Amino acid sequence: MQNTADPGLTGASSIASEAGSAEREAPIILDFGRTSRERIRRLLRGKGPLMADLNFTIDELRTRGVLTGAARPVIVVVREKLESGWFS
Repeated sequence: MQNTADPGLTGASSIASEAGSAEREAPIILDFGRTSRERIRRLLRGKGPLMADLNFTIDELRTRGVLTGAARPVIVVVREKLESGWFS
């Protein structure tokens, strides 16, 4: 069973799988879609607008009670946007 959280979280859709054992919680997957290579580099450095979106989304999940004090894996998916050019 999958539960889709509110996609209005700064354009990120998060999917949390609620099925699982009590011992090990399922990871939360945040899909930020396609973006430029530079924005991905900034995210990897812990800076930029994607990092701000990620921090906002995690804070929002904490206030809703999806993330608790116990460690729970959060997976961030970002794909590189193909640049349009003369030869593409």
